[in-house]
Amino acid sequence: MILYTMVPYESIFYEDTQPSGNVRTIDVDGAMVIVEEMSSSEYKVVRLISSNPRHYLESRFAPGTVIYAKPQL
Repeated sequence: MILYTMVPYESIFYEDTQPSGNVRTIDVDGAMVIVEEMSSSEYKVVRLISSNPRHYLESRFAPGTVIYAKPQL
């Protein structure tokens, strides 16, 4: 089936793809990243929000990648 529409895929074929945990937006080296908190010092990347194409080529911003927070002094 081919569906020609401007409506987003998620609106037509609904799936429960929303992160289940605590979701927040953080800045990682100039890139805005939506992360899901796994523990107090671990965050899993959900989505990258950046206008810099180089950020999308970096594997550390790939969805599913775990980011470790630096301890606050």
